[in-house]
Amino acid sequence: MFGVPELDNLLCNHLRLHDLAQCARVSKKWNKVVIPYLWYKIDVDNVVTPPRWSKPDVKIEERYKGLDPFCQLVVNDYVQEQQQHHKLQHERLITEQVQDHLVPPPSPPSPPPPPATSLAKYAPWIRLLSHPRDVSARLHGMIEEQQLLNEQGEKLSAHELLVHLFNRCPLIRVPDMYVCQHKQKLDTCKMLELFLLPYVCRLRLEYGQDRTPVGCLELLEFLDRHQRALEYLHLKFRITHDEDENGTMGDREEIVAKEWTSLKELVLDHCYSDPTAFWSRLFRRCSQVERLSIIDHFATTPSVADGIAAHMHNLREITLSNLFRGIWLTDDMIALILSSSRKGWKVVRLQNMGGFKSASMEALLKHSSTLERLVIEGCDGPTSHDLIQVLTRCSRLQSFVDTDEESYSDCHFPRIHATLFIDRGPINGSLKPWACEDSLKELKIRITGIPRPDLKEKCIFEEKYPGQGRDIQSQVYDRLARLVNLETLWLGDQRWEDGNHDHDDMEDQFDSLEMSLESGLHRLSGLEKLEELSLVGMAFNVGIKEVQWMIEQWPRLRVVYEDVRVNSFMLDVRAWLENHPRIELRRLCVHCHRHIPSPNLEIGCWCRWSSSLGPVRSPFRRICFCELNRPPTSK
Repeated sequence: MFGVPELDNLLCNHLRLHDLAQCARVSKKWNKVVIPYLWYKIDVDNVVTPPRWSKPDVKIEERYKGLDPFCQLVVNDYVQEQQQHHKLQHERLITEQVQDHLVPPPSPPSPPPPPATSLAKYAPWIRLLSHPRDVSARLHGMIEEQQLLNEQGEKLSAHELLVHLFNRCPLIRVPDMYVCQHKQKLDTCKMLELFLLPYVCRLRLEYGQDRTPVGCLELLEFLDRHQRALEYLHLKFRITHDEDENGTMGDREEIVAKEWTSLKELVLDHCYSDPTAFWSRLFRRCSQVERLSIIDHFATTPSVADGIAAHMHNLREITLSNLFRGIWLTDDMIALILSSSRKGWKVVRLQNMGGFKSASMEALLKHSSTLERLVIEGCDGPTSHDLIQVLTRCSRLQSFVDTDEESYSDCHFPRIHATLFIDRGPINGSLKPWACEDSLKELKIRITGIPRPDLKEKCIFEEKYPGQGRDIQSQVYDRLARLVNLETLWLGDQRWEDGNHDHDDMEDQFDSLEMSLESGLHRLSGLEKLEELSLVGMAFNVGIKEVQWMIEQWPRLRVVYEDVRVNSFMLDVRAWLENHPRIELRRLCVHCHRHIPSPNLEIGCWCRWSSSLGPVRSPFRRICFCELNRPPTSK
């Protein structure tokens, strides 16, 4: 196209499948550039778009008619290969008969081989095959329709066609797969799963969760056999013994241990292991892992920390998560895990960790020279002083997120008091320099403790002298103005909207910034790189002139998160923003956690229509099928 591979890659990665097909027809030069991108991924979602609210009596074969062209390519290529194989066998038989002087040699030369099929021609470019189970089901349907036979004259199976496809495409991979084995051995997985596992890039494996005795050797050997292309591994298991079928493990495990060189991310979800030596064997194989997530982990913390320190030298990101608020890791345990990294953490995520307190914060601050992103969600341990220490000491910090999913009045999440956030020097009274002032790009916090006499009876803190609230707000604006590279600024709650519930009973944060020009908003004129702003849940006072000032002073502003409740004083502002060509109003969906634009709020998120049983979720990401579904236009 442009003759520059980088520009071609940038353009083709943003084109749809239909657009790529059109570009491939422009000229031979364009065809040569576009074909690798056109065949890179065989994505069922691009060709299959059945309405999720369609009637249940619609057959699966009718929904996946879009797979027919590709599946027919596979069938035609298989049939042609069989015909060529039979022809070669026939010619070989004639040659042997000629050598034995049984028949005279044939006079006419053999015809040229038939042209290669499209699958054989473009197979080297195919890299990913999404939803292989759907492809297998459609191949089975085509076999039934065409009555295909294999070499032995028996009925052809979809598994044989898949084997042919993967043999024809040497670089093909499967993006993700979910395997759940509770009561059976791992080797008793379905034939299709066992065949596809060596090609899987992202694997989620649940094993032994029903308290069935499971040996660690069995699990490790199973993963050793199928880890060739594995980049992401999500484990959910229960190891109850450390022996094989003969009653002892011996030295065999040490001999067959393999390093999972392609594995970059490991997730331990509700994992329990009685033998502590299992963690050393597991982490020994994960020396190339860069991201580790531990979710409701039931294991001895010292063994996990020792395994990280001894074997996972490339680990730079860690996530400690608890699905429900509670203390399954104490303060000392969290500190031990955070201290296990030798090179220093770049990314740390803590979700609903009730035990995250002073010792954990001290261990975290030891990585201030390398920390680039810190996410604290639902942790009530850190104080305002602790959070300010992160901002003042981390010179490479680019993202600082301190939020909570609950409403303002129902949780005890860490908040930053306004006087501590201002952080003035005791001698001259000027603002202290922060180490992250030039590097910080994302800031999601809650600043509290501001007197708001304009709220009258709802005011939480009373002013000690007239005008104290405005003075504090102007100093907070001065502190925020020093973050000149800020791109995302959230000063409110993460309140979700599902289109079904009334949120008028949710209380605002009545000690927050006013965000009006009279309170000092004009001091933030230097945030020229700001792209995303959220004031949800704040008792702000934003009018037309404030919004116009934001549009003028922040030329890169694109996204504004509005409040779940549309109050009367916000109607004119909301209407003005909706008509602005550059600004997009958004809310958060309570089901799939996706952002939905305001024009769709009267019907809620599209995931509400995805299934009668609720939202359809992916086992790997917190998403639903919002992009694939559309709500019914009328009842």
